[in-house]
Amino acid sequence: MAMQRNTINGGSFLEMEWNTRNRLLRSINIMDVCPQILIVVHAPFFAGLIHGFLLGLYDGRNFDNVIIEDALHGSRRMPRGQKIRAHIIIGTPGIILDYAQKYQYFELSKIKVLIVAGVDKLIPIQGYPNQVIRIRRKLVFDTKILLFSQTESVEVNELAAKIRLPYLP
Repeated sequence: MAMQRNTINGGSFLEMEWNTRNRLLRSINIMDVCPQILIVVHAPFFAGLIHGFLLGLYDGRNFDNVIIEDALHGSRRMPRGQKIRAHIIIGTPGIILDYAQKYQYFELSKIKVLIVAGVDKLIPIQGYPNQVIRIRRKLVFDTKILLFSQTESVEVNELAAKIRLPYLP
C-alpha cells in the first residue's frame, strides 16, 4: 500500500490518476445498493468537496447509477436500523462509526474499499486516528485500503502501519 502526496490541502485523492479511480469505481456492484466504498475525511467541508468531485467523474462515464451519501451530522434522519441505500459513503470517522455501529445504517463488513483522504490532517484531531483504526478493524481481510496524505511524517507512517495491520477478528 503506497501513500500518495500532492499540494492540495489533504486532497491527494482528488488528483488520483484516472485509471486508479476508474478501477475503484468499477469495483462497485451497481445491483447491490449498499455501501461498498468508504471515504474517511478530516472535515465536513472536504466531504462535500469529494462528493462534488465524484459526481463530476460520473457525468457521462457510465456511472449514472452510483449513489453517494454524505455521513455528516444532521445529514441523515431515519429510523435506527434502516439501511442506507448508497454505494459510496463519505464522512468523518466518528460519524461513520455512529452510522455503522450505533444507528446500524450500514455494515462495515460489506465495504470493499477504504479510502482515508488527508491522513496528515486526521492525526491532530483528537480521537480521529483511533476511530480510523476502529473502522479498519471492522472491515474484512481483503478490503482494499488507500491512504492519501499531503505530507509524510513519523506520525503519518505510524498511523499507516496501524491501519495496514493484518486482520484480527
